[in-house]
Amino acid sequence: MAFLLKILFFFFGRSLSFLSNRDYNIKNEISYLPDGFKIALKIFGLDNPVLCFKKIDNKLCYSLTCDIDNADLIIEFKSLKSALKIFLGLKGLEVGFAEKRMILKGMIADGLMFTRISMIVQRYLFPAFICKRIMKKLPEINKILKIKLYLYGIVRR
Repeated sequence: MAFLLKILFFFFGRSLSFLSNRDYNIKNEISYLPDGFKIALKIFGLDNPVLCFKKIDNKLCYSLTCDIDNADLIIEFKSLKSALKIFLGLKGLEVGFAEKRMILKGMIADGLMFTRISMIVQRYLFPAFICKRIMKKLPEINKILKIKLYLYGIVRR
């Protein structure tokens, strides 16, 4: 199951990195973060899998390895099962926070910003029928950018 989550982290990381300098809403959200801001996602009690983002030149760059102790915002899932539910589209990230499936270490405002960004990325990755089930309000997305993400964003290095 950890291997599956590592694959899901890869796709989520690539997607967020691709969209962070192309989608207006994501660019607007991360514009308030200082350069070098680090975000880490991990599972409680496990060293792997880990997903890290760092803001460089108004873009979030991702990595599947990082030093978690230096992260400005850490989102720690309480279990592997909780993380899988969110990244497979069975639950929304905001529902996961409400159900206390994860722990936030850092500023609450930064955690809310990451939740909004994650919802936008999920909207690009998942079909509308899944998003309607896991989100109260669907974020607006660019359909052309969604096609570019599938064709170009995930597979390109």
